[in-house]
Amino acid sequence: MGAKIEGDDWVQPFDFRDGIQIRTTGKFDDYYELYEEIGKGKFAKVYRCIEKATRLKLAAKSIRLKKDMDFKKVEKEVNIMTKMRHRGIAQIYDAFATSTNEVILIMEIVEGGELFERVAAENYILSETAVSMIVYQICEALRYIHSQNIIYLDLKLENIMCVSEAGNQIKLIDFGLAQYLDGQNEDLLRLVRLNSRLQKPICGVLASSLILCFRVFHHLLVITLQSRIAMWSAANTNSEKNSTKIDVNIMTQMRHRGIAQIYDAFATSTNEVILNMEIVEGGELFERVAAENYILTETAVSMIVYQICEALRYIHSQNIILLDLKLENIMCVSEAGNQIKLIDFGLAQYLDGQNEDLFTAGALEFPAPEVVKYEPLDFHTDMWSVGVITYTLLSGVSPFVGDNVAVTYCNVELGKYEFGEEFDENCISDEAKDFIQKLIIVDKHKRMLPEDCMKHPWIQSMSRSRKQSLNVADEEVDELVIVTKTVKISIARSYHSSYDLDSSSHDLDKRKGQRRNLLA
Repeated sequence: MGAKIEGDDWVQPFDFRDGIQIRTTGKFDDYYELYEEIGKGKFAKVYRCIEKATRLKLAAKSIRLKKDMDFKKVEKEVNIMTKMRHRGIAQIYDAFATSTNEVILIMEIVEGGELFERVAAENYILSETAVSMIVYQICEALRYIHSQNIIYLDLKLENIMCVSEAGNQIKLIDFGLAQYLDGQNEDLLRLVRLNSRLQKPICGVLASSLILCFRVFHHLLVITLQSRIAMWSAANTNSEKNSTKIDVNIMTQMRHRGIAQIYDAFATSTNEVILNMEIVEGGELFERVAAENYILTETAVSMIVYQICEALRYIHSQNIILLDLKLENIMCVSEAGNQIKLIDFGLAQYLDGQNEDLFTAGALEFPAPEVVKYEPLDFHTDMWSVGVITYTLLSGVSPFVGDNVAVTYCNVELGKYEFGEEFDENCISDEAKDFIQKLIIVDKHKRMLPEDCMKHPWIQSMSRSRKQSLNVADEEVDELVIVTKTVKISIARSYHSSYDLDSSSHDLDKRKGQRRNLLA
């Protein structure tokens, strides 16, 4: 069709137009330059093109018409696409009817190719994480389409375009079979064509798949991304039901950049509770520390601990005790950086004067002696965990793990630990050791609180610029819209049993060797 577009001819798209109609006057060639073919189907071909006036890069879809009815169908497709204003849908920009029985639709260009081609490519591996991200985007786009009273009816891999060759962002294309659901076309399913390979209506095959995926993908994101949708479970007791209510209520209060935000919450008819959470994609801090050959500098540790203390200061200001602070509940915002967010308030409790004799249980290596001895808890209880986390991050080993559970219990209860050879090998500063010593103290009232930690010389030794880059006002949240719903919790979290000290030994045995030599 013409030379391949190169160099500065390509510019980035801008906002698309509303109220597009098929032009029957004016010539396509007067407004656009047509270039090479980039795709084709049974009834249409797609070319690269450029708008002459703006040098905007676009795609031109040329549809060959056979009869008057075809024009009406294309006109309906244009009308529907004009309504589509969503990032997950390829946008229409212009439309022409030519003198040679063609309609040319000018579209946003999506250059990553069909999702079908990616899946079909030899040796291409699509991870479970990538699949969950793609399915999420499909469901998000469908939710928008359905909100416009439109049924897509032609959802298939060939109609899902990848924005780039490497990434997982996608856009839906081709609304040729889409229909309005307006009460006057209840028999519209008869319009759906058959898939020649499956001999079943396409909408039926993909609709059932998506219904399943929409339920499953929430769980996939819990497993693979540790975020977006978090925690659902079954409960049998009223205490567990109340615990989940407390969990939601507490997380709803949290308005801090160092805490993963709750976005929505649902109780389902199948004894599930689904909490929609801010997504945090960098993985658990534990996984980072446990990774082979990973080096965490003392400066990086101080930055992480500063953020933990800052988040705890805010949590405590709301009269809440976290009670489950451990490496697995600290998420990294990105794979490379040191910004973190706290997650999981399943054991958090209000300290409001009515529960001063508060008891709980936590992960075996991180809770304070008062937890092990079932003594009353308060804000100082969280600070012991800060000390243990700091020790582990600096050395790569846990301060209290013994040869068996009983020895570990005893070490925690007595506060028995030492700065081993790892501290000497890593040249850990005296200030860092002093910081730990002022937190891992059996007498809880002698432990530093968050504000004391943030004033400690070890924390203050961070460069001012880095500290300021992490400093966030307590009430500030990263432009995340928080939606609060009144949720009738029919069940609660079954994972409470996993925090029972007696039942956690099995997991500890599996991780004990790894924790002893996390950075070996």
